[in-house]
Amino acid sequence: MIEREISPKKWERAQSLADQARPGSVQADPVISYEEMLALGLTTGYRGLCDLFRGDMLGARRGFEQAMALLHRLGELRALAIFQRYYASLGQAILEGGVADDMLERAICSAQAAHQMDVVHQGRIRRADRRISPGRLDELARSNRDLIDALRYADSTDTYRVRVEARRGLARLRIASGDYEVALEHAIDAMTTATRYGLSLRKIDLRILIGEILILRGDPLSGRALIHAAIEAATRIGYQRALAHAHTALGG
Repeated sequence: MIEREISPKKWERAQSLADQARPGSVQADPVISYEEMLALGLTTGYRGLCDLFRGDMLGARRGFEQAMALLHRLGELRALAIFQRYYASLGQAILEGGVADDMLERAICSAQAAHQMDVVHQGRIRRADRRISPGRLDELARSNRDLIDALRYADSTDTYRVRVEARRGLARLRIASGDYEVALEHAIDAMTTATRYGLSLRKIDLRILIGEILILRGDPLSGRALIHAAIEAATRIGYQRALAHAHTALGG
């Protein structure tokens, strides 16, 4: 673990620099190097991501906040944008008021400032997903534009993670509009890409999504079987976030 490799004194110094320095202004320090601070920021953020997947929302929030503070001060905008987006995904159960929406916009802005278009589109996909609501035609249209733009970017740059997320978002949008056939097409495309590139966690999420679509299409046996398969896979690796979603999809 990074805490065992870097002394408490260096941890304290890193936090002090994060609290006091101007964004992007951290200079050579006699106690902790830039590289060590960056390592702390990244490992703390990814530990928060592990907590998120395990369902430990408070641990995830703490990890993301610590990582964002360090990365902000270092001026590492790409990494900052990534963890801002994950922070926004904690949702209203953990974050107050409009904090999640505000943080998502910050993530998009950070990625744009760093010219990291894959991360920009991932943020826009997340924003589109949050807007999806049955009967809100204006919001569905805005979400559709963001998702189609992201898919075009993914196709033109061969960015498979963005393609998976865009297709998944389009599937959810089509569910909201009642077009289950097209929703299934998008979800299957996302699953095909996720399988090709070994995106194991995303494959679990997509099994649940495809199962939901099959149930809505009038095939509850196949749909529930697929969701149960996702539950087995998620249980093996402790993917609590997917388990919660799966049980909700089954009406539990």
